[in-house]
Amino acid sequence: MYLILGPPLSGKTSLLKAIGGMLLQSKTTVLSGSIRYNNVNVLDDKNRELIQNLVAFVRQHDCHAARLTVDETFTFARNCKDSSSVSKQQEEEGDRNNRVESTLEALGLAYVKDTFVGDEA
Repeated sequence: MYLILGPPLSGKTSLLKAIGGMLLQSKTTVLSGSIRYNNVNVLDDKNRELIQNLVAFVRQHDCHAARLTVDETFTFARNCKDSSSVSKQQEEEGDRNNRVESTLEALGLAYVKDTFVGDEA
């Protein structure tokens, strides 16, 4: 896990979008060079599914269901991420639950897994 710090408008989000293959070229955006993960070109279309299973991007203002617990929120996110990939068919339900538990542990959130996410309202 990495932390990227910088002042507003310094390009932190653009960098992360480029790394995640989410920054598309347009008339105002020009990308050059290559982005590699374990020596695999991220921008190559044949590797897109592989990279999508390894990299996740969370927007600055993510929306949450206030009445779900932290555990339910992570489980829902995991199921959504798996819904369009072959891994959902291959992965056992227990494996998905173990991945959620290990993610909560890694982020130091296991102790609040049964707490409601809530909202600012």
